[in-house]
Amino acid sequence: MKAPRITLSVPVYGTESFLSSFFDSVLEQTVFDSASADFPLEIIVVNDGSPTGALLPKIIRRYKKEFTKRGCSLVLEEHRKNRGTLEARRTCVLSASAPYTLFVDPDDTLTPCALEKLYAAALSSGADIVHGRMELFIKDPALHGGENAAVFEKFSKRVRRVHEGFLEGKAVSDDFFLAEGHTSFLCAKLFRTELLRKAYEAIPHTFCTMAEALLVYFFVLQQNPSYFGIDDTVYRYNNDAGITSKSRITDRARWEKACSASSVFTVIFQYLQTHPIDKKYEAALYELCGSQLTSNLRRLKVCVEPSLQEEAYNILCDYWGESLVKRAEEAMRG
Repeated sequence: MKAPRITLSVPVYGTESFLSSFFDSVLEQTVFDSASADFPLEIIVVNDGSPTGALLPKIIRRYKKEFTKRGCSLVLEEHRKNRGTLEARRTCVLSASAPYTLFVDPDDTLTPCALEKLYAAALSSGADIVHGRMELFIKDPALHGGENAAVFEKFSKRVRRVHEGFLEGKAVSDDFFLAEGHTSFLCAKLFRTELLRKAYEAIPHTFCTMAEALLVYFFVLQQNPSYFGIDDTVYRYNNDAGITSKSRITDRARWEKACSASSVFTVIFQYLQTHPIDKKYEAALYELCGSQLTSNLRRLKVCVEPSLQEEAYNILCDYWGESLVKRAEEAMRG
């Protein structure tokens, strides 16, 4: 089998039922359109200690033959326990053998031209990061309309933010932190694998399932990469979970996952103690930190079961620090 051009990184935790739709979207890529097509891929699926992970070998066996026909490898990596999305992606990055890596979530899909457009742009621009557009979709028709429509529209505009054209060095950080010209979402970006490895070298092993994309992208930016944005939709993001973020939180484990976003800022601000950055970037990070904490406080009031409220508040203080939580509460009241 020929060396792959792109590695697809696919972390799985309780999302096995979506995996077939994702695999189908890969098989339908335009890079495979002709009988003589030669576009080898490597697909690394990481079972991140999923409670339903026993389903994965059967799903993968069902698709392996079709991928092998196209010169693509399909690999399953296993975590014995749940380490979080950040660490599942680390496993993929360290195992990847292709020069480029594309992060995907198994409940999302690629548009038919995604790999063709991203790879062609990487070759023509020479950029370390190629960024295409995302589009949101909602599978559950019951979630359409009402106040969900406004939430969907706002988030849809956010995920489509791409700086079209070439940027390099400080201009990439300026566009992200100051101009907000593009987002930290990892999906819909094709990265040089070596760039991701260097970023992960600086990130301590951390359990994180929320805002982990910001953590990875922050350390990517510390490598002074080049960036190229394209006006092509390459990724379809399943927003059912985002729309239902107001659903009730009835157990400690789920609330702790929501609070794990604090780990992102703990790691970043510890790094900044010995690696100072532009003060304007630092101010933007503090603003992002405040926004995430405010989001946690709002979810505490709206989503957490009354019987769990007191314990959940203490957990929030454990993760973020009591003094920071109280300052955020005062700011919200003001």
